[in-house]
Amino acid sequence: MFTQVNLHPFIPGLSRLMAEYYYLHSREWFEQQLIPAFANSWRRRSFDPLHRLCQSADDRITSFVEGNHLPQDGLLLLGLDGATPFHRALWTTLVGELLLVLAEEVPLISPLPESLRRIPSEQFIAPLHDALFGRRNLVLGSTIYRPGKVGWNNFDDVVHLSKLLDTLSVTNLSASHCITEWTAEEYEDLEDFTAQLRAMYQQSRERNCVVVAESIYPRDEGI
Repeated sequence: MFTQVNLHPFIPGLSRLMAEYYYLHSREWFEQQLIPAFANSWRRRSFDPLHRLCQSADDRITSFVEGNHLPQDGLLLLGLDGATPFHRALWTTLVGELLLVLAEEVPLISPLPESLRRIPSEQFIAPLHDALFGRRNLVLGSTIYRPGKVGWNNFDDVVHLSKLLDTLSVTNLSASHCITEWTAEEYEDLEDFTAQLRAMYQQSRERNCVVVAESIYPRDEGI
């Protein structure tokens, strides 16, 4: 079971210790409910589709608020109704809140190890890059949600990346001399980090979930 964390860039008052967030969503829910509601809201320049989404998921929203001990004004979506005037900045915030609140799981992943940036092996780095940042932009109708800061992997991507992550081995990197002069702590950090990603994608695969990756800050994808 992954750790549920009370962290998010759009919720005031919550810690910002993490720079990257991962949301696991049921494939069917994400593709048939969440994405259409986001896209229709943008297309119509109306919050009514998001309000209807919130009504249909009221139990999940209540559980999140109570489980994280949030005040009634702790989420903007709690004050949303169909007549709320449309504003792009508010739409972006609401999409961010709903991605978090309606996720089946919010895995806690350790920060990117600095040692990862020193690995010259593209075979090792490429799947980590896609697993960390997503292979796709989150396209919502005619717009892209937070381009450069949000990506996602559909279920086919999840299956593919899960298999690739299963083959990654820090020991093999060492044996092939891709990494040299590392400390024991650096080895352990990288092994722990890849194990966390492997577990997240394995569980996503088993539960038929997609993975959304969202950054607080502009991404440094130079790994």
